[in-house]
Amino acid sequence: MCCYKLLKKMRLPKIVYITLTVGLMYCYGTMTGMGISMLRAYIMFGIRLCAELAGRTYDLLTAVAVAAVAALVQQPLYVAYSGFLFSFGAVCGIGIFLPAAQANLLGHGRAERAFVSGTAISLFTLPVYLSFYYEFPPYSILLNLVVIPCMTFVLLGGLITLAAAALYLPLGAAAAVPVHCMLLFYEKCCSVCLRLPDSSWITGCPKPWQTALFAGILIGLAAGERRLPKLLFWQGVLCALLALTVRLPQGLQITMIDVGQGDCIYMAEDSGVHLLIDGGSSDQSDVLSYQITPFLKHEGASYLDAVVVTHPDEDHISGIRALLEEAGTGGITVGTLYLPDVGERGRNEAYRELERLAGEAKVALGYLGCGDVLRFEEVMLTCLHPRPGLNEDEPNAYSTVLYLTYGAFTALFTGDLEGAGEEEVAAAVRAMQKNSLHNTTVLKVAHHGSANSTGEAFLRAVAPKIALISAGANNRYGHPHKELLERLADAGCRIYRTQESGAVTVYVRKGRVRVEGYCRRK
Repeated sequence: MCCYKLLKKMRLPKIVYITLTVGLMYCYGTMTGMGISMLRAYIMFGIRLCAELAGRTYDLLTAVAVAAVAALVQQPLYVAYSGFLFSFGAVCGIGIFLPAAQANLLGHGRAERAFVSGTAISLFTLPVYLSFYYEFPPYSILLNLVVIPCMTFVLLGGLITLAAAALYLPLGAAAAVPVHCMLLFYEKCCSVCLRLPDSSWITGCPKPWQTALFAGILIGLAAGERRLPKLLFWQGVLCALLALTVRLPQGLQITMIDVGQGDCIYMAEDSGVHLLIDGGSSDQSDVLSYQITPFLKHEGASYLDAVVVTHPDEDHISGIRALLEEAGTGGITVGTLYLPDVGERGRNEAYRELERLAGEAKVALGYLGCGDVLRFEEVMLTCLHPRPGLNEDEPNAYSTVLYLTYGAFTALFTGDLEGAGEEEVAAAVRAMQKNSLHNTTVLKVAHHGSANSTGEAFLRAVAPKIALISAGANNRYGHPHKELLERLADAGCRIYRTQESGAVTVYVRKGRVRVEGYCRRK
């Protein structure tokens, strides 16, 4: 719009408008690699020029609808592309919500009007942020105050660059320098904002009904415009934000995250507690960035009350080590890191490294041995293994084993336990079940389903109803082994495997247990 006003002030002949329109049509037909925002801007600008030539009124929402259809004709899959939704959502925010917001300003200063303009864009793109990235950068509202005025010059610079490049390619490269500098300036501003405190608000992924309700409230407020009291209008905006970001009670959630050949178990409960047991993989590179952190953000877990390391093997700690190295810069912070309470022989180099990283990250350190209890509201985790001070240099042999109780629901998390440790845990489980009169509901099968673990005697003692196995697809160890699967089937277990179902989630609410896999793999 501003770009068009600048051209109109120049009182250019109609032949110039015709030339620009034809040039923009040519760009649309040939420059398929153009960014969606620039493509949208050029199409809408072309419609503005056509309106001038035809002597018709220009309508923003009509133009954005035509631009969206034109972009989708070129590439229908844009409809699921975050860039497309961001670009057109921002324009819809300007065309639909901004007039109503400006009509309900509590003041009339230029700064307030500019701030509301940025807020309107952020509001309409907020569902896209949360649905694709599960977090929102609050400083983006202020960045919009800088970016929006610059877009006029970026668009004009782009047009000049196209015309210059058509005449002589090096001339086009030279003409692109000012635009490049403006975009570089914007990139630097974004980098600075990312280093500021609270640069990201992790809210989790909203449900589809929340997004629909949010959009319905905003559109309703825009339709009401001047018919609502100003204070009631802004209270409606707050209600829309609450509807989008609220997380309804769901009881206890236990998710075995698909990290390939490794272990990572996430737990959350309505009281706001978030826990992690292990977090590593031996066949997935940067498992923290690509598997663990995206999942935690999806669940709205910006703070982990406790991270429990069952033993310091790479396939259980690679992601946790990276989490401590980032020290909260990735948006996830840790309250306490718990390591197995073992003697000096068991504290190998990887164990010591975790202690060192926790100290550098200012994360509290705790040590778990048999008999220790972690209690978080209704969630109680009792450590059944190892014996405090156990001197064992084989990490699997001193794996931390946790027994969870949540009302009548119970679960056993075994790390890579095998051998003599199974006998100790089986005896402890029998004693706990005798007191509670409940069998184990869920068993996290030890050692990724190795035939050398989870023996028949152990299964008879634990008597699980549901077995969860974390193993990588086509892993080189052949996990889970056929013999182990047969033992679980004979014990009457329902078996869920990450290599088949992706992430497996157990929901426990009001005494009911529901298990869901993320997908069914072929």
